[in-house]
Amino acid sequence: MSDSDWMENLVEEHLSNWMFGTEMLAEQMNVSPLHLRLLTQRYFAMTPVQFIDSRRLQRAAMLLCRFEHPYEVCRLVGYPCMRLFRRSFARCYHMTPAEFQAKLRQIEEQGGLVWDALLSPAMIRSIDATRGVS
Repeated sequence: MSDSDWMENLVEEHLSNWMFGTEMLAEQMNVSPLHLRLLTQRYFAMTPVQFIDSRRLQRAAMLLCRFEHPYEVCRLVGYPCMRLFRRSFARCYHMTPAEFQAKLRQIEEQGGLVWDALLSPAMIRSIDATRGVS
C-alpha cells in the first residue's frame, strides 16, 4: 500500500474523532509533522489540515445526500460544533448544509438524480483536490 493510500485510509478511519488532526495522523504514520506536510503536499497538493478537512467535508456531503440530519452529520464527520461545521461546509460548497439538502430535494422533486448534484463544480474541485488532480 502506498503512503497516499495509507494516509487516506487512516483519515477515513478516524473522521468521526474531532480530536484527530495532524499530530495524530503523523503519529499513526510514524513520521514527523514536517514529513507529513511534505507527503500531503506531494500527494494531494494541500496541507495535512486541509486534507483532513476536505475528507470530512466530502463525507459530510455524502451523508447529507442520504438526508441525514445536519447535526448528526456534524457529529459523524468529527466537527466539535455545528457552527464550525456549517462555516466549513459553506466555505467549501458555497452553501450551508441545510441549503445543500434543500437543493438536493429540489433536484429529486424535478425527477433528477440526486447524484447529479454531486457533479457541481464545487464537488468536482473538492474531489480533484484530494486526489491530486489539477
